[in-house]
Amino acid sequence: MTPVRPLFLTPRSFATLVTACLATLGCDGPAPMVDAGPSPLDAHESPDAPRGPDAAEPADAFVAPDAAGPRCTGAGCEIVEIALAFETSCARRGNGEVLCWGRGQSGELGDGASRHLPGCTRVGSSDRTDCSDSAVVVALPMPALRLYAQGGFDVCAEVAGGDFYCWGSRGYRITDAMMGDRLRPELTPTYQGAQSFANAFIYTCWLDASGTPSCIGDNSVGALGVGDFVQRFDPAHPVTREGTTTTPLTGLVEIATSTTFGSTTCARTADQLYCWGQNDIGQLGDPTPHTSCVAGIDVFDCTEVATPIDFADAARIRDLTLGSQHTCALLDDGTAWCWGQNRNGELGLGSPGAQDIDARRSPTLNPNLANVAELQLGARHGCARLEDGTVWCWGSNDLGQLGDGVPDHPEDQCMNGSTLIDCSSVPVQVPGIDDATALDVGRQHTCVIRAGGTVWCWGNNETFESGPGTRDPVVTPQRITSL
Repeated sequence: MTPVRPLFLTPRSFATLVTACLATLGCDGPAPMVDAGPSPLDAHESPDAPRGPDAAEPADAFVAPDAAGPRCTGAGCEIVEIALAFETSCARRGNGEVLCWGRGQSGELGDGASRHLPGCTRVGSSDRTDCSDSAVVVALPMPALRLYAQGGFDVCAEVAGGDFYCWGSRGYRITDAMMGDRLRPELTPTYQGAQSFANAFIYTCWLDASGTPSCIGDNSVGALGVGDFVQRFDPAHPVTREGTTTTPLTGLVEIATSTTFGSTTCARTADQLYCWGQNDIGQLGDPTPHTSCVAGIDVFDCTEVATPIDFADAARIRDLTLGSQHTCALLDDGTAWCWGQNRNGELGLGSPGAQDIDARRSPTLNPNLANVAELQLGARHGCARLEDGTVWCWGSNDLGQLGDGVPDHPEDQCMNGSTLIDCSSVPVQVPGIDDATALDVGRQHTCVIRAGGTVWCWGNNETFESGPGTRDPVVTPQRITSL
């Protein structure tokens, strides 16, 4: 086994992630990478200091969005895509217009303003963080063709010509201004022409047209797969190891990264699955020991190179999706294989009356899912859209993530940090939805597009990411009426 390696984190990413863990009153696994519990604040900023174009306003000057023109009607106004970030939701119309609502503290709303009504008062404080309970129009210079958000504090849009515009937290992004947020979309030449783009919170990976992968950002546990643990200021190419020799990873058709605070990456060729990065709870799907990483006093398994995963049906994978600490592969026959963390039932492997919260270190068939059209994972829950338009969710339910309105499922409760919470390792049906056409999952909330182009959301609503009303969890789907 390779000797224990130190954990390298930038001051910004270390502070942010440690803050997240401290806020949870208990982390499972290495502290900097765990995602559980209430939303952390960005450690690098003064949360209520005005930023950007309205910096002259007093800190409490929350204002309504610019007056909207006539409501969009007719061809091109229907919602065709949704993308969910940490506590922000975004939607794209058929005409390429993008709208976002929810948390805007790091610029995730993308309309150029830093203070929106109503603002969100913090628990135990009179201070307000930026948020909007109504959708605002993102200030893109041209129509969007595709949206990308992976449960982090930023969103990216692909436009004509293969250009990418991103807004929100810069995170690790390597510019002259590491600290600071983008209140409106900025052209990001690094990603030009990217395929299978995946923007995790502290790193990003993508493919070029030939299937060659590139990654950039935090690499403290090998999430970039480049053969070392050094953060990259410029794109670097993942490698795989054959004996003592490393060779570039090529010929990929998909690459996917963890959501929010996870640090695992998976990718596939036409017939081979690879994973790399953090593996403390089986996220790689390969149970053999690799390299040792360190976070605080914790020593855990990880790997800095792409590791081939023993999965006989790799050639049949249709889509890869990663949560914070768990992974699922959707096959072409509508079945799902999952592995990794499962202490909140987030792998969905239980049966009625028999809660299953044991982690899996190898791909495991989910016996409860069939005819799956789309599957997405959040921090501690997952949801699937079936071919018949119904939606089923499983995992944590402390914030209404399951969407069925049931506060206490019959299975045993689960642990989130040191707190007992409601959960279900058995997928439950989300009521009232039998016509879903698209699905996305944020850190702790879910949205679907229904026939006719309407958007419905449920789950955490701390910053109105699941829609207007109170900031209490939304336990059954509600329509986003401001689109």
